[in-house]
Amino acid sequence: MSVSLETKKPVIMTKMTLDFLVTPSFDSPAISDVSVQTSSESTLTFSELKNSCLECHDSFSFKASLLFHLAQKHGAEGIICCTHCSLGFKRKSDQRKHNLTVHERYRPFACESCKASFYLKKDLVKHDSSVHKKLKPFICTLCGSKFGKKEHMTRHVRSVHEKKPRS
Repeated sequence: MSVSLETKKPVIMTKMTLDFLVTPSFDSPAISDVSVQTSSESTLTFSELKNSCLECHDSFSFKASLLFHLAQKHGAEGIICCTHCSLGFKRKSDQRKHNLTVHERYRPFACESCKASFYLKKDLVKHDSSVHKKLKPFICTLCGSKFGKKEHMTRHVRSVHEKKPRS
């Protein structure tokens, strides 16, 4: 039996939920559909448990950090660890992309207006639109404020309209 990190109450998990938390697949239920029941009948969502070790209950900021932890501390098989940092990956292709972009800083798409460069062309296009062309296609439906990036609008809605602090 596991214990909730937030409430310290026992969490009852089914085999399906445990499999999904450790090895999500495309035919798994939607993330919002995955939840577990605590003994007090409250429900914890996947996002509240997603980067927590089911064995020792350590919590991590990133899934890759959790995977590295599972491989190093609990001997989990099938996890490819980065040789430069403390991150783990389920697919060799993810580890190669990580190594190229983070450690080798491979970014073939360079901005002609500044020194910024990107691994993906779509990121260069987004950068050019929001930074140099000053386009602001994302509009808050609650107050009409305009933003160059969707994540900036989302942060605005959470902090201004929902009164939630930055996370």
